Amino acid sequence: MPKPWNMEDCSKFLKLSKEIAVRYNEKPEEWKADDFQLRLLHLFCFQAQGVFNPMAAFFGGFVAQECVKAITQKFTPTIQCFYYDASEVLPEFDPTKHCDQAAFDEFLKSIDT
Repeated sequence: MPKPWNMEDCSKFLKLSKEIAVRYNEKPEEWKADDFQLRLLHLFCFQAQGVFNPMAAFFGGFVAQECVKAITQKFTPTIQCFYYDASEVLPEFDPTKHCDQAAFDEFLKSIDT
């Protein structure tokens, strides 16, 4: 697992991501530094070991409710796929600005409040 907010681990993760993208006929060499994909990959790597407690509480409550519905058979549990996007809780990371060490350190100080 990559360490939280570690640029070295993120570089390794991006290299692996690009290798996987090539296997699926994606063209990572065309990814620009300001692309959504790169921003999302950076944030995913930085936050891979993080826990956002309100989100964990939400999913815990949802799963518990679905279990109770399945056990009691009073209501029908959710059968379809459940997708929840909460990317707005992540900090605004810009790979074009924050990838050199000095700028990255400043970015970390700004989100550490």
